[in-house]
Amino acid sequence: MSKPSASQSAYLALSDALAPAFAAIGYPDFGRNVSALSDLVAVPAGGRMFATLRDAGVTVEDVQLSPRTYELAVRADLELIVSESDDEARDASFDLALVAVDDALEADRMLGETVADVEIEGLDPIDLDIEGAPPVKGAILKIRMLVTSDRPF
Repeated sequence: MSKPSASQSAYLALSDALAPAFAAIGYPDFGRNVSALSDLVAVPAGGRMFATLRDAGVTVEDVQLSPRTYELAVRADLELIVSESDDEARDASFDLALVAVDDALEADRMLGETVADVEIEGLDPIDLDIEGAPPVKGAILKIRMLVTSDRPF
């Protein structure tokens, strides 16, 4: 079996870097491309949390011709949702998760030599007000990884 592409390796390394950060705040079920929001998991501080990493595309930033080498921006979306009945506790749990993600990326910007750099590009709020459901706070963290590859992906 051949080795994974540079983009796949980047996604795997990012998921591996974030899993311990979520486990440390009481969310051991972090994964990549998890599809069910119904998987909100109870966390030790009370309330519930859901987080998943989604592949968000690859862009060729530059091409070197000899030998052919691609500079790629590999993007991932981290969906984060926190449910707490108390507004202050919900905000605190949400912030705790954001800080845990940033700390994990800051600890190893090269994800074990898999990427040249990883950064959070932005934070987009998610509107999840559902009548009759507990209050939630959510966002999508936009993450960008820079990699070099002999393929355009």
